[in-house]
Amino acid sequence: MLAYAFLAVTTARARKIEPAEGLIPLTVNEVRHPFVEVAMRRPSVTKAFLLAWSWWRRHRQLLAKHCHYHRQTVKLQLN
Repeated sequence: MLAYAFLAVTTARARKIEPAEGLIPLTVNEVRHPFVEVAMRRPSVTKAFLLAWSWWRRHRQLLAKHCHYHRQTVKLQLN
């Protein structure tokens, strides 16, 4: 529970900062992933890879959100 509280507070602080263009705001999972990778010390995972993976995932989530809203809007207009 203490670890989740830490992640929740860290995420809440990060959400005060506007996300970069084309990205969703940080989530608890987006904050957790780098911490776990650093704690496990997997040599094959670099910091650059972690940041690139996070950016790619947040960008894809934003695209999925827009597509979902668009599909729901079209569905409402057809009814």
